[in-house]
Amino acid sequence: MSLLAIVAFPLAGVLTFPEALAGFADPSVILIAALFVVGEGLSRTGVTYRVGDWLVKHSKSNPRRLLVLLMLTVAALGAVMSSTGVVAIFIPVVLSLAARMGISPRMLMMPLSMAALTSGMLTLIATAPNLIVDAELQRQGAGGFDFFSVTPFGLVILLLGIGYMLVVQRFLGGDETEGLGSGRDSFNDLLTRYEIESRTSRFRIGARSPLIGSAVAGIQFEDAPTFVLGVERKRFWQGTALLTEPDTVLKRGDTLILDLAPEGSKLVQLGLKYVGDSDRVFDDHARQLGMVEVVIPPDSRMVGQSVSELRFRSDHGVTVLGVRQAGRVVKGDPAYQRLRAGAVLLLACDWDAIRRLGEVTGDFLSMAPPRESDESAPAASRAPFALFSLALMVPLLLPFQP
Repeated sequence: MSLLAIVAFPLAGVLTFPEALAGFADPSVILIAALFVVGEGLSRTGVTYRVGDWLVKHSKSNPRRLLVLLMLTVAALGAVMSSTGVVAIFIPVVLSLAARMGISPRMLMMPLSMAALTSGMLTLIATAPNLIVDAELQRQGAGGFDFFSVTPFGLVILLLGIGYMLVVQRFLGGDETEGLGSGRDSFNDLLTRYEIESRTSRFRIGARSPLIGSAVAGIQFEDAPTFVLGVERKRFWQGTALLTEPDTVLKRGDTLILDLAPEGSKLVQLGLKYVGDSDRVFDDHARQLGMVEVVIPPDSRMVGQSVSELRFRSDHGVTVLGVRQAGRVVKGDPAYQRLRAGAVLLLACDWDAIRRLGEVTGDFLSMAPPRESDESAPAASRAPFALFSLALMVPLLLPFQP
């Protein structure tokens, strides 16, 4: 409420902006806090991980090229954000890049740190000391810095830093790459453990499909053990988006991702056209769609009930992909399996639903999520807004004077 009051008073004309911010001793405090908010928005919307994908694509599996692109990217982002925030955002990205390229994380961590530190020399707002010195100069009656006053010096130091890192990169490697990320399972590990192969398929909704206008939660497949894992929809501003909400209303041209698709006659009746198998659906949409294993404890009310009776889909928004009991995979449709104490279920859902499952401690216990959860983007659909906020912030700060 206090923060809302700080915004409301100047807008209502009760106070000027300097008067509203007087309690913080220096307006730079508000600016630094705002930069951390922007950084968190970029992280939660998956923008930073998409940057990681871009780095892998354009580096072409060349560690030296990756180092240069990484340092330039981190320095560019750090020029308009707190360097500490940039490092916090890029640490998981760098670990993911190292795992994907099979190199030691140390070969990228040190360049990340140097680029973030150097970014503080690129613009006035890149680091808090710049703002504090500028504010003090103006307080003493001296002329402050311009937005790009320090940029020429910072660019020279950045280029020297990149050159230095290219020379010493080979000394930064180690032998720990084999065990990198091996502490937790991956999507492929879970699918292999539950013997789930060639079960998911894509089907496009035709122009005359009776599903058009229906919500995902209302789709009926009669006796078929079919579940809708998600809906792919093409959007001009963000490519193909994955929608996992049960209240998603289907449109013509949407692509349904089905687990255990029904027979051909039922597909024709629903106006669905087969597009192709989707064994890589979890890899393709790892930022939004995830998996988790849950264990049924002895005192759970779920003991003795079947999966269909527990209404996982309606109550928790998750799909049961497989069941393991007594250390073995249960064959057949998991919907009709009676659960015993100690049964382990593999669930598929969006990462938000998985986080909510972690709060349930009575009926089942969530196990550690797979490695891909580190790159989840709970607000991926809002990525355009995060980018717009960043693009809007930069020109607004060009005439910035604390």
